[in-house]
Amino acid sequence: MTDTILSQVQPLPMQVPLIDISKIAKDFREPAFTAASERTYMDFANEFAEITGILPSFDEEYTKELARLLQYLGSRDLRPLDERRREFLGHVNWKFRLNSRQIAKFYAEAAGVGFTFHYHQKRMIQRAFDLRNPKLLSVVLGERLVPEPVKSSLLRLFAPIDERSTLEHLAIECKAPSKLRKEKGDRDIEREIMKALFSAFMWVSLPEREMHRFFDPHYSDARYSESFWEQLHERSPHLFNRDNALHVVRISQDALRFVDTAEELRNAISLLIKKLYKVINNYGVLAILVEPINLQGCQLGWELAAGATLFAEKHRELPLKKTYFQWQTVREQTAAYIPELDITEGRFELANEGFSYKDCFVLASRSGLVERLLLVFQKNERDETSIPCPACRSACVQGNSYSSLGVRSWECNNILCPDRSKYNRGKRYSFRGLLMQQSIDDDRSEIPVESVRRWKRDVVLDATDDEIAEMLVRHYSMYGDGSHSHDWPVFEAEKWGRRVKHHELELKPSPCEFWAGPFFRRYVVASRKRPVRPSNLGDDNFQVLLGDSAEVLRSLPDATFDGAVTSPPYYNAREYAQWPNIYCYLRDMFDINREVYRTLKPGALYLYNVFDYFDNENTTVFSAMGQRRLPLSAYTVDLFRRIGFRLSGNIVWDKGDIEGKRGFNAGNFSPYYQAPFNCWEHVLIFRRPAENDNCKSTYRDIGGLVRGEFAGSVLQHQPVMKMVRGENIHGHSAPFPDAIAELLVSQLPDGAVVLDPFGGSLTTGRVAERYGLRSVCVERSEEYCRLGLRMRTEGQKREQATRSQLALF
Repeated sequence: MTDTILSQVQPLPMQVPLIDISKIAKDFREPAFTAASERTYMDFANEFAEITGILPSFDEEYTKELARLLQYLGSRDLRPLDERRREFLGHVNWKFRLNSRQIAKFYAEAAGVGFTFHYHQKRMIQRAFDLRNPKLLSVVLGERLVPEPVKSSLLRLFAPIDERSTLEHLAIECKAPSKLRKEKGDRDIEREIMKALFSAFMWVSLPEREMHRFFDPHYSDARYSESFWEQLHERSPHLFNRDNALHVVRISQDALRFVDTAEELRNAISLLIKKLYKVINNYGVLAILVEPINLQGCQLGWELAAGATLFAEKHRELPLKKTYFQWQTVREQTAAYIPELDITEGRFELANEGFSYKDCFVLASRSGLVERLLLVFQKNERDETSIPCPACRSACVQGNSYSSLGVRSWECNNILCPDRSKYNRGKRYSFRGLLMQQSIDDDRSEIPVESVRRWKRDVVLDATDDEIAEMLVRHYSMYGDGSHSHDWPVFEAEKWGRRVKHHELELKPSPCEFWAGPFFRRYVVASRKRPVRPSNLGDDNFQVLLGDSAEVLRSLPDATFDGAVTSPPYYNAREYAQWPNIYCYLRDMFDINREVYRTLKPGALYLYNVFDYFDNENTTVFSAMGQRRLPLSAYTVDLFRRIGFRLSGNIVWDKGDIEGKRGFNAGNFSPYYQAPFNCWEHVLIFRRPAENDNCKSTYRDIGGLVRGEFAGSVLQHQPVMKMVRGENIHGHSAPFPDAIAELLVSQLPDGAVVLDPFGGSLTTGRVAERYGLRSVCVERSEEYCRLGLRMRTEGQKREQATRSQLALF
């Protein structure tokens, strides 16, 4: 019905003014056209003006390219005008997102009656609205098995923008462009909009294959495919080697037959990761399942995971000849911040690369014990293979930039491409993006909804081997990919359409130079800071020492404290915690925590709350492409090991459902789009060893703090509520809950003294006081010190009021 209506649409009513762009730009009669092609151009220009009310005019560069296309079109039969009109206006609706509000309302109503849609269905719904074609929408609802009464109700919601509104919006946009990312400056935006629209109008002149014949310099009738993915496969087969798309490694006690120490284990795992990096396909995934590991009485699962993460991300050291790698600037920043640095040993000219750290799933029991860890890494290695434009298939492209580290992106330079932005910017894309798109387009790769829901958070309870294997295969590989399992009891990838090979795993000790290499010499540097005698803003039992933590702690005697607990500032996460780069941050953490180690009594515990969040380390590139998940916990474990601490365990602080929706997949139930909500933080439990100490004595001093074979448990606790209607009612921008301080304080004996080297709003001190213990909080912000002292006073008043009320009864 809609097709008939559209075919009867008359030329643009006179109420919509005809905009003659030729008054703004050059006369549309360009000398680049021959007499024959000028007539053809006039035909197109008049048709375009009849539809839009706008008479186009272009510059010489555009008309030269247009002349070539017009000559090609002149020898072919064009699609009927009504068909071209319908497709073109649909393209305008899509390009300017003119149906977004109507589609959002349709989705909300559909969800209200229990129906949501995946990517393919959403794409068809978008097209139905843009073409004003209810038949397409009816087809989608039929495929979705929507019952007839509900289907009829939803079809009544089909209210796409009408043609007049489309044309009015187009006229307004040409006169006053909206939502420009940058100021217009000298750009003739009206003309740029016209170019983008006229290119789209010319594109619908012929079937898509005929347009590809013109733009694709390597076109072949015999080898043509409607699927760009298949076409690219034919052209660049080396990009498509997917024999090693996924490697899954299970590390258990059985794999440690030849390993006797923590260092040997760290080296063996490192060399395994290095080997697998070489064989995994680009954009492929490495997953490591860490089971309980016991060596010489020590539980090393968390330490193994931290070492694997740090090595996987940083193990490749190579000179990087890219303009974005400004290693001299990084070296100068670091040397200015760390005067003791030996820049020769640091070898800043070497970039550290490797896998990208994606996620760490905590696999726990319903009783709250951590049973296993699942690490996920992706290989993103630079590949300079030129990729033609997915839309027009032109080879006229340029290497635009890197959307993220290791991911080469391209930009179409074909000024007649139909997919240019509404302001005539070239289409941008990458092979990884095309790979992800293909995972959507191939229905055989679709992931069941229940699997997405099962793994939507990175704390998962009672996960079986089969569930883990299915998730890894379906979430991190595509149909037909080759997968490999290492020491996995049962890994049946074939039933999900993947090829699989099984391997035995033997970890053998061998030296690994990385752990003593130049990367660590950039920040593991002893400081020459002098001690500073601080002022105490509190009292003898509740000391609040104002000043730089490293300098203040240097003024305190050895073996002063019975325990310590803190939540340090996260690198560049807050306005009060900014560093030039990650090296400078790590150096401060190294310097401060060496003093914590010295001032703790032998055998004392140190709880350290840290989160692997997203930021730019500013060591390779300073732009947004450097944004990635930072393994702060892995850095911390390695730093503390070098200081002398032993990692005794880790409390998983499960914060529940979080506000950030990084895992939101826009309805794409496809591989590579599934990223869990990062809902937990580390509370690492370190210990200063006692004299003649060994791992076997660790648990005698921890009491009930760490349970289970994995030396870890789950603490379910909501974060501190600090923002109410946009106002920070707490006063500190990153407070940590009392429950974390209580983990330690509740274990300490009467008369103990507890330290917090990053006091903040004095949470640790206030908790210790409630338990009758003394405390020392070091904080460099007097504002936060005063805030904490006010909170202490208010708490004491509330407690006194409660006691008085109880006395009345």
